[in-house]
Amino acid sequence: MTGLMTAAIAALAALFYLAAALFLKGWGQIPVWVTLAGVVVTLIIASALEMEALRRARFAEVVLLIICTEVTLALILSRFLFRDGFSAVELCGLALMLAGVALLLTGGGHGHSEVVKAVERRVS
Repeated sequence: MTGLMTAAIAALAALFYLAAALFLKGWGQIPVWVTLAGVVVTLIIASALEMEALRRARFAEVVLLIICTEVTLALILSRFLFRDGFSAVELCGLALMLAGVALLLTGGGHGHSEVVKAVERRVS
């Protein structure tokens, strides 16, 4: 099970990855040196946070938490910053991602791996 602190660190990493994407989105509107400096700084911070989260938890959990958090935040920001609309399929995908993150945070995936191990022992 992923700890709350690890989830918070992964979420912060996702936020910084998203900030880098926002700098890139503004490529033509702000000076190039500001864009490049912002991207470099935010990616360095995001990478450091991701390394800390990876030190604390399993690889797959951390990567899924970061990706799902980043996608969720990107959809929310694109709705409010850029006035983008979403289809029912996109909203269903978002709901499934949030359900997956909730399962990771509550340890819902560990029972399945124990079942798989028990089946593999029986087959061997």
